[in-house]
Amino acid sequence: MEKKLGLTIKAQRVANDLKIYELAEKVGVSPEFITMIERGNRLPSAAVVKKLSQVLNIDLQSTYLEERHPDIVKYLANTEGATGKKRKG
Repeated sequence: MEKKLGLTIKAQRVANDLKIYELAEKVGVSPEFITMIERGNRLPSAAVVKKLSQVLNIDLQSTYLEERHPDIVKYLANTEGATGKKRKG
C-alpha cells in the first residue's frame, strides 16, 4: 500500500524548505519519527497529525483517515455514491 500521508508530509516539508529536524522540533517529535512517517513505516497519532497540519499549513485529516481506517472511508464512499448525496452527521 502506498503511504500517501508520508509522501504528502515530505512533499510539503520540502516545499516549505524545512529540514526534518526543523519540522520535528516544531511538531514536538523526534527527527527519527518524522523520517519513519515520511517513509510510511509509522502512522502518527491524531494529535501529531493535527500539529503537522498546523505547521505545514495543509489539511492532512482525510489522508490520515484513509491510512488509519480505509474500511470506513470505503464505506462512506459507497454510501455517498448509492444515494448521490453526502451523509449528514
